This record gives sequence, C-alpha cells and structure tokens, in this order.
Amino acid sequence: MFNETKVWNLLYELVGYKHMTIIIDEDGITIADLNDIENNTPIVAETPEVVLQVLVHEHFSDYPFDITEL
Repeated sequence: MFNETKVWNLLYELVGYKHMTIIIDEDGITIADLNDIENNTPIVAETPEVVLQVLVHEHFSDYPFDITEL
C-alpha cells in the first residue's frame, strides 16, 4: 500500500521524466508541460493519488507497469 510520501516521490520522478511541471494551488494539483501548453491538456485534480493515476494512464500507457494500488 502506498503512503503519501511514496505517492509524491513517484509523482516527482514521473513528472521529471516527462519534463513537466507540478503546480499546487487552491484548485489542487496541476501537471503540465509549460513549454507545449497549446498541444497538451493539463492534468488537474485535488489529490496527488488522482493526478498520479491520470498521469500514468495518459503518458505512460505504453510502458510495462501499472499502478493498481491507487
């Protein structure tokens, strides 16, 4: 089972791998490629777990792993 620290660490690693940015504000957590914002829709969610699930689904679906714990 993932704890909050492990979720954030994995989120930072995957976002860094894709050269994206994490923005945390009153709307929640936003992940986006700020250099190519016109072509990519930002991921916005209230919790890091949901952002991580969407990030893996949208940007890592071709990779041989799955995050079923979340």
